[in-house]
Amino acid sequence: MQFFSRSSLAIVSTILISIASNLHVASIAAANSISVGTIRNPTSLKIQGTFCDLYLASDRQKRDIFLSAYQSQLESKALMNIDGKDILLTSVREVKNKRGAIVTYRASNLNVKVNYIRTSQEYEGASYDATISIGRGKQTKILQATGACGI
Repeated sequence: MQFFSRSSLAIVSTILISIASNLHVASIAAANSISVGTIRNPTSLKIQGTFCDLYLASDRQKRDIFLSAYQSQLESKALMNIDGKDILLTSVREVKNKRGAIVTYRASNLNVKVNYIRTSQEYEGASYDATISIGRGKQTKILQATGACGI
């Protein structure tokens, strides 16, 4: 006795192959996704000039630095841990506005845009909320951050 016809089995087989193929594509996409972690050596950027340290907005203890940036009279750089490596980023554009600034950084195939929004101003620094957009090819990761900038 046969429960399914040959054409029904062929359709089921085609569907299973399609599902397996889609799972494989999804696992490749997950393997190529952008991973952001805690900077391993945040003090490596601390030179004379203005600096900023940003933490994930959900990290109320401010334990894990996710972006460290500095600006001197000569250059502006940032450090992020992307895909398990501390990556040095170079500022390629900065647009200041009334509420803060939007800074775009680059390193090889990465584009990082940070939208700083000032939440308070002190004598030698300011607190900020920030949106960090990290792009590589067609992939994008967006993080909400908070932190401070000062001398």
